[in-house]
Amino acid sequence: MKVGGAQRHLTEVLRRIDRRRFCPQIWTLRGEGELIREVEGFGIPVRSFGLGERLRDRKSLPLLVRAARQLRQENVQIVHCYLSVANVVGALAATLARVPILLVSKRSLDQYQRRAEMWGHRAVNRRADRVLANAHAVKRFVAREERCPPAKIVVIPNGINDDFAMGGSNGHRSHQRAALGLDPGDPVVGTLGRLVWKKGHEYFLNAAAAVMRQIPQATFVLIGDGPLRQTLEQQAAALGIGSRVKFLGQRTNSPAMLAMLDVFVLPSVIEGMPNVVLEALALAKPVVVTDVGGNPEIVTDGETGLVVPARQPAPMANRIVRLLRDDKLACRLGAAGQSFVGQHFRFRNTLDAMENLYEQLLVEKGVSH
Repeated sequence: MKVGGAQRHLTEVLRRIDRRRFCPQIWTLRGEGELIREVEGFGIPVRSFGLGERLRDRKSLPLLVRAARQLRQENVQIVHCYLSVANVVGALAATLARVPILLVSKRSLDQYQRRAEMWGHRAVNRRADRVLANAHAVKRFVAREERCPPAKIVVIPNGINDDFAMGGSNGHRSHQRAALGLDPGDPVVGTLGRLVWKKGHEYFLNAAAAVMRQIPQATFVLIGDGPLRQTLEQQAAALGIGSRVKFLGQRTNSPAMLAMLDVFVLPSVIEGMPNVVLEALALAKPVVVTDVGGNPEIVTDGETGLVVPARQPAPMANRIVRLLRDDKLACRLGAAGQSFVGQHFRFRNTLDAMENLYEQLLVEKGVSH
């Protein structure tokens, strides 16, 4: 439950799920993460399998048996797993506990490092009653790579709460810029996400260097933290742009942070359905995204934002410059993106689809509740 797209999405599900119909609890692999306290604040119990770094550790089986015993004692009827390792662990625990309904979630296009991983996920998919994907691109990937029958895969896109934009007002924009020592008139370009290879920050920094050759007063911000921070800081220094690039670390107030930007960029090389793009669009920010995963399902090039090839800093830089120099285009794309998200990616629709699927499976399995 560290801060990340899937974890933030799950936190919103737990915050808003109908407690008259469902009694949620959450199990984590190791009891780690900044979002645990927030979930506990909803009155939802958070438990841990207590697993080590390797699932094949000899201590893992007794821990799984212990968790399965508790699931069975509490008459848990649905196990819904999030993320790759949790899909496997949750499926094992649900099987040991004879839980009647198992759902696994696919939220990205990550390739498997070992053949055994792929076979393991194929086995989990066969065991699951439904496989959830957050984008049609993810559904196609799971059907192709994991040989999962398409009819078994249910696409439930991510969504944005109606009140999200309230946290990103012009007041927040001015306050955040002042707090960071930014000149209110300088253009600010930013990205938000974990500092890991799949998010493509190295290409963002290369694009930033190209933009600054044309717009030297531009500032670039990276919101988030991760294992590549030091490497990326060194890259910015080597490019000679260290003074105009700010690494802001992990932040919990994403509406306010996004509000201070003039342009939002998602330079990912792998994606599912990125919440942060929906959030930027909900704030009417002009966006530049790469053509990977579910990004093109949210952003139509030239209509609701700009789309560029992954791993290519030059086109990314050109689009950023275009938006910074053409206020009318930036405003038009931002307004169109905001309208599109409001019509098609409301969180209420996401939650309704999930709750209705739970109810449907309970009926299909004849599970009393």
